[in-house]
Amino acid sequence: MRVIVVAVAAMLATTGPGRAADLSVAPPPPPAPAYGWNGVYIGANAGYVFGGVDTTAPALGAATSQNAGGYLAGGQLGVNYQVGSIVWGAEVDFDASGQSQTLSGALVTGTNQLPWFTTFRGRLGYAFDRLLFYGTAGGAAGEIKSNLTLAGVNAITSQTYATWTAGAGVEYRISDVLSARIDYLYLDTGNVDVALVGPVTVTTRARDNMVRAGLNLRWPVAW
Repeated sequence: MRVIVVAVAAMLATTGPGRAADLSVAPPPPPAPAYGWNGVYIGANAGYVFGGVDTTAPALGAATSQNAGGYLAGGQLGVNYQVGSIVWGAEVDFDASGQSQTLSGALVTGTNQLPWFTTFRGRLGYAFDRLLFYGTAGGAAGEIKSNLTLAGVNAITSQTYATWTAGAGVEYRISDVLSARIDYLYLDTGNVDVALVGPVTVTTRARDNMVRAGLNLRWPVAW
């Protein structure tokens, strides 16, 4: 009987306050989101660009403004860093464009083409697990090609430009390594001057809206 009492006392001692203290230990932190955005990615995009293109020759008092549009396609490379639901990132892209404009003014006729552009932008977004909404802004560069006849004089010119761009987008994680997105960018080339003949200079300015859909192949990284 004495042995039984001692055994019961020992059991009570091991399940008493000491055990209660063990049960009060804080639970482990919740697991990280199933679809984090940390890492690098490379992808392809396609879409449409449209906007107004102004062409002026101040020395001759000639000016025309017409819409121009075309399809585009290209690729992008970027990186993301996530803190909580906030996602920071940077991206560079390059797109070939079929955007062109036919001019039929009183003094200026011909075509303008914007055959390519590239952008290098920062991104800031908010993630809802698989879904990411983001804004973006940065620099851009591209080319304007013109084949113009001005007061009977024809000239073919090409000029590159550097400018700014801004926009927004939404991206969805299809899996650990694949995501799909749609984005919008606005780009203003500013005034691009080319010497047509003698003292005559032609100034071209495009204000473009770009809508693109894309796929990204991702490599998750634990920064």
